[in-house]
Amino acid sequence: MAHAVTRPIALLRSSQDLMLTPPDPAPEDTPHRCGPRRTRGLALALALALMTSLACAGGPPSRPLPKPRPAPPPALLAEAERLAGLLAQAPAAPAGTLRIRLAFGGEADLDLFVSDPLQETVYFANERAQSGGALEEDRRCGSPPPNIEVVEWSQPPAGRYRIGIDFPTRCQEDAPKRAPYALAIERGGQRTLHRGVANLGVFVPIVDRFDYRP
Repeated sequence: MAHAVTRPIALLRSSQDLMLTPPDPAPEDTPHRCGPRRTRGLALALALALMTSLACAGGPPSRPLPKPRPAPPPALLAEAERLAGLLAQAPAAPAGTLRIRLAFGGEADLDLFVSDPLQETVYFANERAQSGGALEEDRRCGSPPPNIEVVEWSQPPAGRYRIGIDFPTRCQEDAPKRAPYALAIERGGQRTLHRGVANLGVFVPIVDRFDYRP
């Protein structure tokens, strides 16, 4: 499902924006936050250093760790296994091709993200990367089954790849907030299958990562 992606953009009004004026030098006894203070007296310097270290050591109390999510029910795990079976039955990718496929059910809209060694990500808002990777089709709510998104490189560059999965929306208001999926990675004549359950509103930036060597 396509979503508007906004990114902060910094604009330079003129070349003067690139010129940085150094700050005025600090006076002799001006304190530096969480850093050493320059003083004339040794005793005062030690006292100020102690006060600074105590102030910098403080901070807000640590937050409690979030509660772990409950284990997926057997029905969702069984559906993820069924989706993995669909990916396992597909024809193998051609030699030298890197292919990543994400399969999911019609009750959810999942999105596949694949970042290449150049740190460019192929997904619904950037369907083709400069390195040659491309998203074949963005599967959305209402797309005919099976819902399988594919990102592929015919000549993948060597380096590290990262795979992420997002669950931005349900296709029906009463649909479950957890969606099973299966992920297939084909490289070097081998196929790796992952099964999982995505949570509504949660983007997992690294479901898997690997180094590709031609």
